[in-house]
Amino acid sequence: MEKVRLVIRRFKASKVKAGPVHVGVLRLVNIEKREESLEKGRDAIELALEHVEHGPEPYSFVEVIIEVGGARLVIGEGEGSGDRRLSFRPERLLRVGVVRRKALKPVSDVEEYQAPGVSAFHFKLDDVEWYKVRGNVYVYEGYVELGDGAGDVVLVILETETGRRYLRPSAFSTHQKSS
Repeated sequence: MEKVRLVIRRFKASKVKAGPVHVGVLRLVNIEKREESLEKGRDAIELALEHVEHGPEPYSFVEVIIEVGGARLVIGEGEGSGDRRLSFRPERLLRVGVVRRKALKPVSDVEEYQAPGVSAFHFKLDDVEWYKVRGNVYVYEGYVELGDGAGDVVLVILETETGRRYLRPSAFSTHQKSS
């Protein structure tokens, strides 16, 4: 029998408010680490699916990470908190950045890289309004909506433990929140 290490993470759909932005997220509500023996002839994927399908209560999303024989396998099942993929797998959300129109500065020295009729802009990270996210909050499938006071928002930055995701208004939900 081969030893298999399992990490089972269970999430519930939720939302966070970060300044004028609302983000559909997953809240980590349970994490379980265990070792099991993999009987000869039994597949590690079969073992993972057993844990996904037979959890103690219904969750929005369950992720099972299996380590066996030097290999690592990740299986997830469920639904996120929206219809847009914000990351390839659940990643911890650290903070949300908001870039407003007034922070954009025209770029005049890169004309050779611009398409005709298109203006290029840049911003400094010092001009980003950052909002820390507390708790075990993860992004996966979710949404980004603008609330009150967000009429001049031109970019939202989702900073996770693995990097940043930049979203323009065209990636936001089609209606604005008013809460």
